[in-house]
Amino acid sequence: MALPGDRIVDGTSFLSVFEAKKVSRKRPLYWQFNWARGDAKVAIRDGHWKLVANLGTPDLKPSVGIAADEMHLIRTAN
Repeated sequence: MALPGDRIVDGTSFLSVFEAKKVSRKRPLYWQFNWARGDAKVAIRDGHWKLVANLGTPDLKPSVGIAADEMHLIRTAN
């Protein structure tokens, strides 16, 4: 099947999985699913490394050595 010529396709073929070959990617895999039932809504995978996160505001607790005004900057950073 030919790829559409009217758009940029930024995916990676996983045909090599079915041929028992190594999958090669130039960029990390990224998933975002806003209607997931659990807290995790975003995942990034690069080689053996995986990061799973939610899209909410983190519940930061004051830590030793972080002043209240620095904590405010951390909480409101974009």
